[in-house]
Amino acid sequence: MKTQILTFIFLLQIAFTISLHFHPLDPLTPQEINKTSSIIKKSHLGNLKDLTFHYLDLEEPNKSHVLQWLHSKSTKKPPPRRRSLVVVRAGGQTHELIIDLTTNKIASSRIYTGHGFPPFTFIELFKASKLPLTYPSFAKSILDRSLNISEVSCIPFTVGWYGETTTRRELKASCFYRDGSINVFTRPIEGITITIDVDSMKVVKYSDRFRKPLPDSKGNDFRTKHKPSSFSCNVSDTSFKILGKKIIKWENWKFHVGFNARAGIIISTASVLDPRTKRFRRVMYRGHVSETFVPYMDPTYEWYFRTFMDIGEFGFGKSAVNLQPLIDCPQNAAFLDGHVAGPDGTAQRMSNVMCVFEKNGFGASFRHTEINVPGQVITSGEGDISLVVRMVATLGNYDYIVDWEFKKNGAIRVGVGLTGVLEVKATSYTSNDQITENVYGTLVAKNTIAVNHDHYLTYYLDLDVDGNGNSLVKAKLKTVRVTDVNKSSSPRKSYWTVVRETAKTEADGRVRLGSEPVELLIVNPQKKTKIGNMVGYRLIPEHLPVTSLLTDDDYPEIRAGYTKYPVWVTAYNRSERWAGGFYSDRSRGDDGLAVWSSRNREIENKDIVMWYNVGFHHIPYQEDFPVMPTLHALREKHEKEVENLTLTTQPFNTLKLFVEATVLYIKRSISYLLAHGGWFMLITTLLVGFGVLLVTVDGPHGKHVEEVLEYVRYSLWWIALGVASSIGLGSGLHTFVLYLGPHIALFTLKATHCGRVDLKSAPYDTIQLKRVPSWLDKSCSEFGPPLMISAAGSRVPLTSILPQIQLEAILWGIGTALGELPPYFISRAASISGSRVDGMEELDGSSSEDSGFMATYLNRIKRWLLTHSQHLNFFTVLVLASVPNPLFDLAGIMCGQFGIQFWEFFLATLIGKAIIKTHIQTIFIICVCNNQLLDWMENELIWILSHVPGLASVLPGLTAKLHAMKEKYIDAPPPVPSHIKVNKWDFSFATIWNGIVWLMILNFFVKIVTATAQRHLKKKQEKEIAVLTHSD
Repeated sequence: MKTQILTFIFLLQIAFTISLHFHPLDPLTPQEINKTSSIIKKSHLGNLKDLTFHYLDLEEPNKSHVLQWLHSKSTKKPPPRRRSLVVVRAGGQTHELIIDLTTNKIASSRIYTGHGFPPFTFIELFKASKLPLTYPSFAKSILDRSLNISEVSCIPFTVGWYGETTTRRELKASCFYRDGSINVFTRPIEGITITIDVDSMKVVKYSDRFRKPLPDSKGNDFRTKHKPSSFSCNVSDTSFKILGKKIIKWENWKFHVGFNARAGIIISTASVLDPRTKRFRRVMYRGHVSETFVPYMDPTYEWYFRTFMDIGEFGFGKSAVNLQPLIDCPQNAAFLDGHVAGPDGTAQRMSNVMCVFEKNGFGASFRHTEINVPGQVITSGEGDISLVVRMVATLGNYDYIVDWEFKKNGAIRVGVGLTGVLEVKATSYTSNDQITENVYGTLVAKNTIAVNHDHYLTYYLDLDVDGNGNSLVKAKLKTVRVTDVNKSSSPRKSYWTVVRETAKTEADGRVRLGSEPVELLIVNPQKKTKIGNMVGYRLIPEHLPVTSLLTDDDYPEIRAGYTKYPVWVTAYNRSERWAGGFYSDRSRGDDGLAVWSSRNREIENKDIVMWYNVGFHHIPYQEDFPVMPTLHALREKHEKEVENLTLTTQPFNTLKLFVEATVLYIKRSISYLLAHGGWFMLITTLLVGFGVLLVTVDGPHGKHVEEVLEYVRYSLWWIALGVASSIGLGSGLHTFVLYLGPHIALFTLKATHCGRVDLKSAPYDTIQLKRVPSWLDKSCSEFGPPLMISAAGSRVPLTSILPQIQLEAILWGIGTALGELPPYFISRAASISGSRVDGMEELDGSSSEDSGFMATYLNRIKRWLLTHSQHLNFFTVLVLASVPNPLFDLAGIMCGQFGIQFWEFFLATLIGKAIIKTHIQTIFIICVCNNQLLDWMENELIWILSHVPGLASVLPGLTAKLHAMKEKYIDAPPPVPSHIKVNKWDFSFATIWNGIVWLMILNFFVKIVTATAQRHLKKKQEKEIAVLTHSD
């Protein structure tokens, strides 16, 4: 008893949940589909053995009833009645039925006698594909070609209409030879055409007209070797909600998602939230793909009939594929199922045919930087985050990726991506040089021609902007001569203005975009903003629309007359949803969008529908073979490969690419020098040989050679430290603070303590490069008595100390100037090539909203540099280089980007850094460490502190301790007797600090290796893209 009660409660909860989120435009449920087929099978049609279900979907409800129910606040009001529209074939006839799902009865039934046929079922297509394999004439043709029939696959194609007075349901099969290849479409058996009567499933015509060599089975595998990278795209705080698996709420959007066998995804009752009234405002009642048109441009017997209208002949929904996480959608997307009726009328579940996810466009939805507020740089914006509803339909060789994208600003973006494999024909040509006739396409591989063709997708957009009463407004841009302005106050002679025209009838609603500058708006003339503008939506084409180039009397164009205009606007009629007519297969153009529009109904302030064609003329290129990549997807893959290439994640691959790049650079350098620098190479070789000879051969010159080598070591050491200071060793490491500054300070303190400046045994005597005890390791007694002494103690003038350490400072400054050249050269090269370096992009994108005072301050300086870039010249660079400036590399980037000459930039940098800035820093350090300044600072500080109560008595002792610490630090350590063992491990501060420095240098080396490997990988990727886009 308890189990029964729990079961009842569970079922009651399910029923309550379903009713709570019920929508009158919900697709038929599996139960409703099965109920519909059961009712039909129990009728008189059920007695026919060849009963086949070709279309079973919700009959479009009355629009006014749907809207009334949705806007009704009463929970007791019954929803619009649900009825199913069914098309079946039985006894060689097409039957149309409407089933009332409330009364479980057939509401109407009639035999269709017009032109065209319903979509093919997959069972019919499967049988047609197998039929040729059992046909004797075909088996003989295959045997005559010395082929194995077990390796043959046949694919049936629709045949269109070419003026026949009577038609039957036909397919023409073309066959392909696999022979180990999985890319079936790339190996056609040319010359054979098989015509099949679908109702009788018999071959009614067979043709074998000629033979062509089979294209090679190698090099046509479309499978990738890379595993999908893990990624997710739900990026907002709120994410989205799916109520009842059909109603989606996200940010300011609410809409209904449906799925049927013909259109696939159907978006209904899309509304956007008004933040002022907190109420949803209507935008679109229904939206879906209505029809496709794919005509091939080969008029020969084997190809002329290939003019496909896939949605009406096959069905987008029936061709939808199971979406794969990490390939089709992010791994954390929400996946939705769909249900369609099978050929026997039973419900079939199609798993994961739709996915919903948030998409980060990695750009700005909006942004602005204001630099005209005194003392402020204000930047604000919002990331481009949108919600995507996606499906993928595979129709033969093509895969259509259909996206509905909803944006926070209230925009709806409809887009389709095409990929897959080319439909090709075999040829005897192996090179373009051999072609002497019109082949109607492109030779993409040996013995392989990809045929020219078109792609058109027509969208059905029933827009209800703030209600049903809408109008089409054409905002035309017109050039006007200046006549209404006083010529003495303005020299302008022309301008453009906007002339708005409201379309009155459907004839006005046919628009050729691109023929004149115009913007199209669907507006509600009865609703206006506070300042009087009409509320509306604007059509923004992302690409220049294309129209059909076929002549009006060509049979495919007669059937697909809806492709003659990119935009059509018609009066709403719930039965007019399929642009090519409801019965597309073998249709004759007497039903469909072009016919409906010719009625020229009124469309001003009416319930109207916009039909929008997107597509392109596809000229195949070699890079489309064997699989058509999208360069956008390829570049995304390349970016991820570069991001993942590091020494920590891929050590062997990174080192391999680094070695490759290094070897390649050495080879190129040698080749360039051999080709352009013969004299330079000769002189360099002679100098190197002479140097090696001097070093290796003993003689009286050895002492002088050793002296020169010491100077070379000394110079390279300080120049290298200067370069390292500019580049920061990848860690912001500044070698003035670590090496040059302490070197100057210690020398000054030592000279002051010893009362003389002749401490160095040679100019290159440096504490870091010591091979013998340096001047720092010696006691003052080893230098002799003080030479500069007075009653107050040692007094060593600044002018005496400066020359002793001036050379090190200048060499270090030269190194810092050299270290500023890479950013300049990189930016200069980017400027010449017409691009921008990352530093400039970062500069443009820097925000004043970064956390922290320092980040905000630095961004203000960056903005100031950018806004004053026109003032960059020798003197401004000299000023920037002459003062400690952590952002000078940015100045180098800007000089390269804005075309400052090299010598102008480098000389200003060299003088500023090696002469002016280093002397300022050196003099400052000497002054701080000189006894005169220290004594003065000490006396002043003692005088100030002596007035502080309680400190006067302790000052003498504190001063004595500080003096003792200074003496202890300056005095050389006493020599260690030979009989005393020194501890092997030295954990002094200097040792620890040197260890940290070496870790920084190691980190810098790792970054250099990684950056070089990534740069080399990018070049290889660029070559790959170049091959794809400029193939011979």
